[in-house]
Amino acid sequence: MTYCYGWKQNGKVFMVGDTLFSNKKESSKLNTSIGEKSGKYGIYFVSERASKIFKIENVLIGFSGDDSYINDILQIFDWSLV
Repeated sequence: MTYCYGWKQNGKVFMVGDTLFSNKKESSKLNTSIGEKSGKYGIYFVSERASKIFKIENVLIGFSGDDSYINDILQIFDWSLV
């Protein structure tokens, strides 16, 4: 499960999101940045690998889904904003 949350307050934009990814490949990371244990949950390995929030120009993007597509998706946004 992914969460990304954004809001605007006093003319400023804020966005937060989790950093956990799950897949069927085992991760070598043992703990997250806040000390939680990475490991296997059901049939998936869960580990902290990257931020799910990206900034391109003046656009904030929150990502969820299969992380194998993230580079392609970011490239499309980057091309669209040029």
